[in-house]
Amino acid sequence: MSFKDLTMFNEAVFAKLSWQLLHDDNSLFFRVFKARFFPNGSILDAKESASPSYAWKGILIGRDVILKGALWRPKVISPIIFEPQNSSVEVLINQSNCRWRSEVIDHCFNLAEAKMIKNIPLSSTSQPDKLIWPFTPTGQYSVKSGYRFLFEGNNAQPPSSPSSSQEALPTKANLNRQKIVPDGVCDRCKRHSEDNSHALFFCSDVQVVWASDPQWQWLLAMQGQTAKEIFKRALEEDRNATLLAFTSWAIWNRRNQIRTGQTAWPLNQIPNTSKERKIEFQLLHPSNPKQQHKKHTRWKPPAEDNLKVNYDGAIFQEQGRACIGVVIRNSAGGVMASLSQQIPLPTTVAQVEAMAARRAVEFAPSLALHGLLIRDAQDLAISFTSINFSHVCRQGNIVAHNLARRQF
Repeated sequence: MSFKDLTMFNEAVFAKLSWQLLHDDNSLFFRVFKARFFPNGSILDAKESASPSYAWKGILIGRDVILKGALWRPKVISPIIFEPQNSSVEVLINQSNCRWRSEVIDHCFNLAEAKMIKNIPLSSTSQPDKLIWPFTPTGQYSVKSGYRFLFEGNNAQPPSSPSSSQEALPTKANLNRQKIVPDGVCDRCKRHSEDNSHALFFCSDVQVVWASDPQWQWLLAMQGQTAKEIFKRALEEDRNATLLAFTSWAIWNRRNQIRTGQTAWPLNQIPNTSKERKIEFQLLHPSNPKQQHKKHTRWKPPAEDNLKVNYDGAIFQEQGRACIGVVIRNSAGGVMASLSQQIPLPTTVAQVEAMAARRAVEFAPSLALHGLLIRDAQDLAISFTSINFSHVCRQGNIVAHNLARRQF
């Protein structure tokens, strides 16, 4: 990972330690620091001691980063209805049936936010609150995401890897901009500033290369454009971008040979040499490898005297709804029970699948898994003598999939 600001990077690293003190309470690191600095609370309650060590001061700085970016709950813009001491999420939940109190939510939030809140699936069991980091898919803090959070928070662009299309070649114009050479005038034509596009395409010294092949006539209209824009057009319009890249590389290599006093390639040999290199590259890296046939997956029956539960979820974005399907079959393939149910549209596909897993485990006992939903399914699964969760392709789960789509 490249970085431009060492201070921000150090803060992001310390934030990782603070995150561990929040979530990894089984480690020796946690036990030592808790006993010393926050024996009666969490790292969020800790204060700077009278004579703190450098490590502890850094961890507190990292804690501030976590507090700036982490979330306990979604940010809302609706006016505050509850008093601060009562503004907890639990007042929006009916504890007796683990469902949202729709009438309270509709009263407290605007229409869009109320709909979004009511679509968040709730756990059917009591679970502790958990701090999440919203800048990673898993909700877990990482140094990279913390650094980007700090960097972008200072109205700066995130660092990126250099490339020739971003004027990163050491042309004289770039060297002059960095105050390495006194001027940026091209050493070959002695007239124009040597930026990337001039060095590769428009210097009078290299025009003979591009003029030798009619396929490069379109470059004449790109005079004044950057190298990035030239390569972008070549890719978008399928103008032999691979050969363009090999030819540009040969021109740049020749320019460096001249600059260092080496024997340079003759300009009239560059077109043919570039074509030969392109052919060699394509032979080593074929653009159309043979398609591998996907193995067709079929439904497999369970062992004798066992039942198999298949479940799936389907999303209908236009209707703002989702559906889940569950089918239970015996070892002979006979359907023992099936279910098709409409549910509010969750925020991710993973949540739909997790809700389907939970509903499947709830539904199965009537005959005799993302975040909290997966935990619910695991908790419910304890009541079974034997249970196994596995992912199968659509072809092997077609009945449950069709049940999930049956509601629409």
